[in-house]
Amino acid sequence: MALDWKETSQWWYGRITTRTGKRKLINLGVKIEGRRPRSIVDQGDAAFERSRGKAIREHDRILSEIQNKQNLEELTQRVIELKTGSRVEAVKLEDLPDTWEQLPRPRATVPRYSNMVRSRLLRFAMFIQNNSPSVEDLDMVTRKHARAFMDAEDARGISPKTWNDTLKTLRSAFRHMAPDSDAYRKYLATCPAKASETVFRKPFTPDELKVILDAAKDDDFARPLIVTALCTAMRRGDCCCLKWKNVDLEQRFITVKTTKTRQTVTIPIFPALHKELNQLRANGSKYVFPEAATMYRRNPDGITLRVRHVLAQAGFVDGETLDRVKESNGLPVLPRNELKEQALAAIKRASFGEKKKARMRRVFDLYLKGKTIPEVADETGFSKGSVSGHLNEVEQMTGAIVIRRGAAMELPAVLRGEIHEKRENGKRRASVRDFHSFRVTWVTLALSAGVPLEIVQKVTGHKTMEIVLKHYFQPGREDFRKVLESGMPNLLTGGLNS
Repeated sequence: MALDWKETSQWWYGRITTRTGKRKLINLGVKIEGRRPRSIVDQGDAAFERSRGKAIREHDRILSEIQNKQNLEELTQRVIELKTGSRVEAVKLEDLPDTWEQLPRPRATVPRYSNMVRSRLLRFAMFIQNNSPSVEDLDMVTRKHARAFMDAEDARGISPKTWNDTLKTLRSAFRHMAPDSDAYRKYLATCPAKASETVFRKPFTPDELKVILDAAKDDDFARPLIVTALCTAMRRGDCCCLKWKNVDLEQRFITVKTTKTRQTVTIPIFPALHKELNQLRANGSKYVFPEAATMYRRNPDGITLRVRHVLAQAGFVDGETLDRVKESNGLPVLPRNELKEQALAAIKRASFGEKKKARMRRVFDLYLKGKTIPEVADETGFSKGSVSGHLNEVEQMTGAIVIRRGAAMELPAVLRGEIHEKRENGKRRASVRDFHSFRVTWVTLALSAGVPLEIVQKVTGHKTMEIVLKHYFQPGREDFRKVLESGMPNLLTGGLNS
């Protein structure tokens, strides 16, 4: 380390070379006073030399701290090396996401979770590098740095839950990679979580389930998944990645280890699910739903979109989305059968060649069945631009909406409910009706029908009853009233349960 200055600055600096050979200047907090000479090695006036003396003392103090820290680190490294036979390398901020990925863990993380954590760690690393360029290693991060980042996250307007999840991510990363750092010991390890609101998924009523299943009857991709979720209460990933080795069609049971809680659950196969599975048993794959398993690994949100497409046809769609579709391009929204009839007739009347007509019919048919533009492109071998172009041409020829713009292709006859609710805090609205709603529906119907809580736990794989009752048992008001009235003495219910 050596004393230095900048031509454009009024402060003295200490020049330091990092372990990577990069030169950095540290502001010593001492102003340059008097008349500055032409060169730092030249003699200045009395005021200048007094400030140089102050800067040298501050320079020596900081250098001593750096050397003491390096000596302590080296001593610690030697102790660790004697005990374990290897040295611990400091984690670079720029390597934080990759280092986290390489940490030993009992089971592999799912891509969605891994991407989410990597995104948080990358945002943290970029924040520190932008605001404190001299901090290169994770163990150099102080409580002030960590607190400033969390304050910045709060200022972005994220929900308390997202803030808490980010805190947990950093706490875990520092606990494994920099447990002796000031940031971990004096902030992350002890920082309290924020109080957060819980927006629960809404279960479907039996009448709503009938409408949903009717809307899904022609969708060979989404229908089996919906039936499986409704009959087993399995989570999205467990449904999509269900394997035949876990299915006993003769004894009518599914036995599988859940990916989230790692609990082995045993679930009876209801007749509706048995019918679906029988139709798929000769698919030649180890997966019951091979297309869904592939999509879940590549893009899990694609599963949610496909299910929401069915929910929209059944009348579950946000009002603002519905209004946007109605107004889109000023075109009408036709029922599926009518749209198909008009589109095929328009393609037949078109003046272009039969080869293009065949391509257009194939693209339109796959898209009408619920596949996305990238999925149609994968299946047909056409480019996404070509697929989109064909669909736009069909839209122009029919004079009706063909391309899905955030909702179903057809307007539902009845709007039964929205799929999002506003939060008191947070940047995004909460999802209240999606794939997970089928799991909530199963639990609510089972408990409302008097199925013992212990049996419900055996199916869902929850470790505690509290989780089941708090997050999954969500009866509607009328159902809640009927359950209480049927179980309470006549003296309280006025004879209604006799």
